[in-house]
Amino acid sequence: MLHVLLSVPMEQNNLKTIIDTFPNVTFHVHPNNNNYNDLTVLSECEVFATFGISFDTNILNKMPKLRFLQIFKAGVDNLPLKELQQRKVIVCNVRGIHRTPVSEFVFSCILALAQNLFSFRQNQKARKWNRNLY
Repeated sequence: MLHVLLSVPMEQNNLKTIIDTFPNVTFHVHPNNNNYNDLTVLSECEVFATFGISFDTNILNKMPKLRFLQIFKAGVDNLPLKELQQRKVIVCNVRGIHRTPVSEFVFSCILALAQNLFSFRQNQKARKWNRNLY
């Protein structure tokens, strides 16, 4: 039986759907993304879904059966990539996940600057009306 470790927050109904869809898979849920050292299931897991915050060589060495690593962030710089490659572990990330929100944020800042929104907000807090900002 395939063992999958999920350490990403997930709504209960989504988790139930996943478990029901894959009845031949054993899912281990561990939402504390910062501490894997004490998990006894590490030695059994072949698939690991995580944000990868504290995934390092120490954790990898406790996962001899690991074949697939899903990182729920765009960057994988902090992972032990050389060791993962040597063990032929498939690593996937979510490249492009921030493309739309970052673009929207940049354009909202451009509009805010163009319309002096930050100055208006400061004046609002100070309870003054400066008509020269237009």
